[in-house]
Amino acid sequence: MTLDSMTLDSIQSPADLKKLSREELPALAAELRQFVLDSVSKTGGHLSSNLGTVELSIALHYVFDTPNDRIVWDVGHQSYPHKILTGRRERMSTLRQLNGLSGFPRRTESEYDAFGTGHSSTSISAAMGMARAFQTKGEKQVAVAVIGDSAMTGGMAFEAMNNAGVYDDLPLVVILNDNDMSISPAVGALNRHLARLLSGNIYSATKKGIDSVLSIAPPLREFAKRLEDHAKGMVSPSTIFQEFGFNYFGPIDGHDLTALIPMLQNVRRLALEGRGPQFLHVVTRKGQGYELAEANPVLYHGPSKFNPEEGVKKPDIPPKKTFTQVFGEWLCDMAHADPLLVGITPAMSEGSGLVEFEKNFPKRYYDVGIAEQHAVTFAAGMACEGMKPVVAIYSTFLQRAYDQLIHDVAISKLAEKGRPGQFDLPKPMLHSGDLDFSFSGLKTAVLNQVKKFPEKNITDATEVAQFHADLARAFVESLVAVLVSKSERALKQTGCKDLVLAGGVGANLQLRAALNEKATKNGFEVHYPPLDLCTDNGVMIAFAGALRLLAPNNGSTTSGAFDIKPRWDLQSNNLA
Repeated sequence: MTLDSMTLDSIQSPADLKKLSREELPALAAELRQFVLDSVSKTGGHLSSNLGTVELSIALHYVFDTPNDRIVWDVGHQSYPHKILTGRRERMSTLRQLNGLSGFPRRTESEYDAFGTGHSSTSISAAMGMARAFQTKGEKQVAVAVIGDSAMTGGMAFEAMNNAGVYDDLPLVVILNDNDMSISPAVGALNRHLARLLSGNIYSATKKGIDSVLSIAPPLREFAKRLEDHAKGMVSPSTIFQEFGFNYFGPIDGHDLTALIPMLQNVRRLALEGRGPQFLHVVTRKGQGYELAEANPVLYHGPSKFNPEEGVKKPDIPPKKTFTQVFGEWLCDMAHADPLLVGITPAMSEGSGLVEFEKNFPKRYYDVGIAEQHAVTFAAGMACEGMKPVVAIYSTFLQRAYDQLIHDVAISKLAEKGRPGQFDLPKPMLHSGDLDFSFSGLKTAVLNQVKKFPEKNITDATEVAQFHADLARAFVESLVAVLVSKSERALKQTGCKDLVLAGGVGANLQLRAALNEKATKNGFEVHYPPLDLCTDNGVMIAFAGALRLLAPNNGSTTSGAFDIKPRWDLQSNNLA
């Protein structure tokens, strides 16, 4: 069968893929990569990462018995080729749209989506659970976790490996998709040879024979084991994974199907034979096959619609500043004025607006990797010693550090003014958005408002804009109602007649008007700070933009951008 009669259009499942010969797969990979590029350029979505997993996706479904074997994609933003190969090609035009395909694996979407993902470092835990379930039920299946090098920095990944390594017969395969490294042709050929030797039948049979001979002389056997470990360590970073109880193979070129397929066949066989958990190190390149994305994978990480021939273009009319940009500029200004301020992010420098901060204050910038829990407690430790850490985390990721936020920060009262140290947490930045409501205690009120809107597919630009405006108005109304209610209840409980509204919410003029109306009717008075100072230095929620947008400035991002000191005493953290 040739690719002329079995093209990408004809592949509706991995069963169709398996009908192709190995020689035909590179041509299929080129077609699949082009389809991903064309599709994402029309809908927007994650691009660089998906261009980098084309060959890996083909090889996985070519070798493993999916959906009987389970594949768990860590984070899942790189699973578009997987979706296309598993019967969802024709629906890619609906990606991330109402009633369309999800941008991440979703169990309700396909039997091939073994586990719903979206956050990092969860794949090994989930795949291990599946593997233990197979063993408990007596089923011959393999669970595969595909995890990126960044996600491997998450503590949960190592927690899972620490647990998995104690099961000598666990049918688990972990594939490290390392896209932060490139392999030259010479090194790639060498690694392919070593990896195939280490995982193949020759190595396994030879090692078994040597073990049986040396078993009569334990000291020699131990010496041989150490020699083997160190010899493998000299050509690959295997030691740490072997110490966790995994059989480590690699690194190999993740875009070379002639290396990937036999390697995956070997590790699957070893897993099924009860040889314990297997670890395969695969090196890929973000943006592979599209020069613009290869040159700038960050820009093409999650682009909106664009013309692939021209690439992502800057708009003719400069867009308005985002809150993220405002926050980043504000943080630089504050850092110029206060040498104790530091910025912390869990691998989200671009998304959290800390790029300029890193350039201007490299010794006061900390990217701790995808480790939200560590980021918060690390900052708490700095605050204990008099520093003023600012932690920038998306709300959808902050929930991973909720315990640390409560136990290590709130209970220790590290965010209180007047203490030696100060812990500043910007309002969670939007990713999934709905979690902002939870953190603000407004989830129920907002959802009740949203339920009033009929579910319909809107395509007209004017209707979309109007829908967004109506939804925003409903949200503001629910926000006002909740905060007014809470303020009235607080005044009744305390018997006070004065209410001071501090923090970013004080910048909401509609809220001010509603509270003033209530105050007049109920005989209490509301006090507000100036609009340009509504952003409390100890809270810094999303309305932090008011500080820069309303304060006089000269457009720069230096300490002289606006007049801080006459209005704000940085030492005592009080209004001057």
